[in-house]
Amino acid sequence: MLDRATVLALQAGSVATGPFGHRGYGLGCRLIGSVAAHREIVVRLNEDATFAMPFCDAYWSRLLNCSYDYEEEINALLHCAREERYEFVDCRANFGYWSVLASSQPFGAQQALAIEAGGLNVKRLNRNAELNGNRFRAFTPRSQVGADSRESRGQVTRSSKPCR
Repeated sequence: MLDRATVLALQAGSVATGPFGHRGYGLGCRLIGSVAAHREIVVRLNEDATFAMPFCDAYWSRLLNCSYDYEEEINALLHCAREERYEFVDCRANFGYWSVLASSQPFGAQQALAIEAGGLNVKRLNRNAELNGNRFRAFTPRSQVGADSRESRGQVTRSSKPCR
């Protein structure tokens, strides 16, 4: 009973704060999370895509709101390209949301490589790969890219060639 009430509260909070860029939603998630057990929740993104996330997570719990469009531009691009064959490279993949979707049937069952360097995120990324039959590859660099390079000190060398 508490789980259902918690999910309804998270959905209502997303709907209520959506017009304001979800300002205040994180506070509501923390409040709700203080009485709910710490665990994961698994949501069905489409008939071939399952995504696990922390219960009452201020960022990902918005997915419980069926009218919430997460990064709709990327969603539209991947949906339009579903008939093409390509390999999707998901850099800084976090929990692998886009890799889960790009590798699903409605998005063309593309080959996907999810790259994530963050420790706790890697566990979630691997969990989501497992939930979806390991149909996308999760890759963790041995060390974070740029850790000792000029990029980490704000010195970026750019190519003289213009982007086309």
